[in-house]
Amino acid sequence: MILPDKKFSQIPTAEKVRLVAAKLHEKQGREIVALDLSRQPTPTEAAVLVTGTSARHAKALADAVLDMCREQNIEYLGMEGYKGGLWILMDLNDILVHIFQGEGRSLFNLEGLWAGAGRLDTGVAAEEVPASDDDFEDEEE
Repeated sequence: MILPDKKFSQIPTAEKVRLVAAKLHEKQGREIVALDLSRQPTPTEAAVLVTGTSARHAKALADAVLDMCREQNIEYLGMEGYKGGLWILMDLNDILVHIFQGEGRSLFNLEGLWAGAGRLDTGVAAEEVPASDDDFEDEEE
């Protein structure tokens, strides 16, 4: 598979996955999963999926990943869905980060779509995620 030239850091995909997962864990992301898409018909090597507790939390997760990309000199190509926060998609060239809010994750079912993909080590155990529903509740408008 031919990916765009890496003009930024030459961090291997597996290490980038661990960096992204660590940042999402630090910001209390839930159900962090990394899928190996290198043998799937996709234009990327891996996907990291995470669930936020609200739109505000999902946006905070996306902001944290952007900050980490700047700090680590990781290429960032774009983002979709930030305004609504139901499903935020971040393109880090060889990794796609999918940040879901609430039921959006089961609705879009990417784990089912890529059921044949292997799992990558995130370095974060699912049971270690300390998120609480009260931590990032959206304010009433």
